[in-house]
Amino acid sequence: MKFLAVIILLVAGCVHVGPEYHRPNIDIPPRFEGSRALKSHLKGSGMWWRDFHDGKLDRLIDQAINNNLDIKASAFRIVQMHYQLIQARSQRLPRLDLSGRAAKTRETFGITLPSVYRKRSTVDTYNLAAAASFELDIWGRIASLNESAREQFLEARDTRNSVINSIIAETAALYFQEQALLQRIDLAKAIIDDQKNTLRITEERYNRGITGILELKNASTELKRLESRLTTLVQELNTTRQKICVLLGKYPSTRQKVSVCQLPYDFPSAGYAGKQTSLNISSYIRDYTFDYVDQMSPVPSGIPSELLERRPDIRAAEARLKSINAQVGVAKAARFPSIKLTSTYGYISDSFRELIRPDSMLSEMAMGITQPIFNAGALKAEQRAMEAQYKQVQMDYAKTVLNAFFEVENALMTEHKLLERRKDIVKIKGNTASSLSIIESRYSGGLVDYTKVLGARKAYLDILDELSNVDLAILTNRVSLYRALGGVSLEQIDKKQGD
Repeated sequence: MKFLAVIILLVAGCVHVGPEYHRPNIDIPPRFEGSRALKSHLKGSGMWWRDFHDGKLDRLIDQAINNNLDIKASAFRIVQMHYQLIQARSQRLPRLDLSGRAAKTRETFGITLPSVYRKRSTVDTYNLAAAASFELDIWGRIASLNESAREQFLEARDTRNSVINSIIAETAALYFQEQALLQRIDLAKAIIDDQKNTLRITEERYNRGITGILELKNASTELKRLESRLTTLVQELNTTRQKICVLLGKYPSTRQKVSVCQLPYDFPSAGYAGKQTSLNISSYIRDYTFDYVDQMSPVPSGIPSELLERRPDIRAAEARLKSINAQVGVAKAARFPSIKLTSTYGYISDSFRELIRPDSMLSEMAMGITQPIFNAGALKAEQRAMEAQYKQVQMDYAKTVLNAFFEVENALMTEHKLLERRKDIVKIKGNTASSLSIIESRYSGGLVDYTKVLGARKAYLDILDELSNVDLAILTNRVSLYRALGGVSLEQIDKKQGD
């Protein structure tokens, strides 16, 4: 009873010597500075890609979530951390082992008489016992190990969420890039058709002696430059499709279209204008807009401090910080005495047949204490090393937080500037369309030649190409903004996969 009372007293007096965790204090403004320009606050948007109302984009992201290899690898990382957590928790429970042993021992001994007499004997020993051991977690070493393993498991979960959001954002950005490239390729083809007509007219004028060789060479060079740009655009399109295939866990093929882009305009191929006839080109001019930009919802509202709880990479960094903080407690507790309780119950006999008998019973109960005395400063150095590592991870956490706020602020600023630029381009587009309409009317009246019309058409198509580029920049920047705000949570993804 006294022995049991000592055990209870020791357990009740357990002291956690590890440091208490406190979240690092980082100065956070009351609101995002960039949100003022957009006249809105910010918050997470859940499954933000649905705001674009594109079923093809929805299906593409579903495939990426289900088939991406990085996401699958991160899922197995969670499984690994789960079992390591179970392993750490097992140390808080007693350990029970069953052992059996059979031995044959030969001994030789001598007796000194008038002559030396030597004798040999053989002894058989059989042992069957169950041994139990339990470490009293007086200083919280095992508790700190459990805490560290738990935070590593949470870090793995948040890392998976971060990977998922990165894959979703990359998939959406590549999808929009493919859409824009398809539009720009059709624009480039229309510009090339016009330039071919310009070259034909220039050749005819050169043959008639109306123009010089320099104008002919310039027209031919411009055509080759435009054809080279078209080749570059096609290469970019194929590369984009290959990247999408890899994200979907498929072979990087370019044979099949990932999506189909319908252009919001329909220009006819301009034939050779040998006759002075009106083509009525302005009737084919339509308002050019990137549909997705018009469908984008306003920037959502919220406060900066919420970002610390939403961003999975920030949560993963803090979980790692907590894990290292617990490891400091483990290293510190290792410098204190450790107490283990052991108990053995079994049988021992020199005859196997008589092994399991009451008179062969063996039982033992003991308590052992181990106190490090001299280890050349190894344990103290280990504690100091863990404390230094904690400071390093603390800096990594602060950097992760600041980088997260940079991504949000930069995306907000970029969107504001891109929207201003888009307004200017839309105005230029309107002026260019008016100029084309005027030149076309003059051409119909015989006041200008057809090269003026082709030049005005090229200027209009060029501004459409520039508008396509800025629309793509707006879309990819909005994708970056959604991701910077935390993206979709792991709970939402798991629920979506369950549905």
